[in-house]
Amino acid sequence: MPNVDFRTLLDDTSETVERPKSAPECWLIANIGQYECAVTRGNETPYISFELGSIEPHPQNPQEVLTELEKLDLTKMRSPYRRTLTAEFWLTPDAKYRLTDMLDRVVGGRNRTIRERVPEMQNQRVQFKVRPQRDEQGNDTGQNSVLADTLTLATV
Repeated sequence: MPNVDFRTLLDDTSETVERPKSAPECWLIANIGQYECAVTRGNETPYISFELGSIEPHPQNPQEVLTELEKLDLTKMRSPYRRTLTAEFWLTPDAKYRLTDMLDRVVGGRNRTIRERVPEMQNQRVQFKVRPQRDEQGNDTGQNSVLADTLTLATV
């Protein structure tokens, strides 16, 4: 076990602990990485998530947003309950169309199955919008939500 000084770690007060900072609502560009099919823990709803890496600001963001993004380490961006930034799509009958719409925009092939097209998403350069995640009190959680309906091939 590593030598950890818990005394020092626990000597902070609420005022001295800094909250992580989310990115403002903005457009980003990233590469699609690995994907994962899974079910939620509670009600076992099936979903698919795509990791987003090599994140950079979209140059068409307003200048004040670009300035704000320069202050952040985009490699540390996270989605809620994730270690990375991800785009997630429910695989329920009422929501699956969001996944097929995105696949149509990014890899095409409307007449091909989802199973055939999902692996083709890897390494695609995409653009999408994110917004900061807030807790019940309106505080910044340091996490961002990807607006999955905005995910499309990058144009820059």
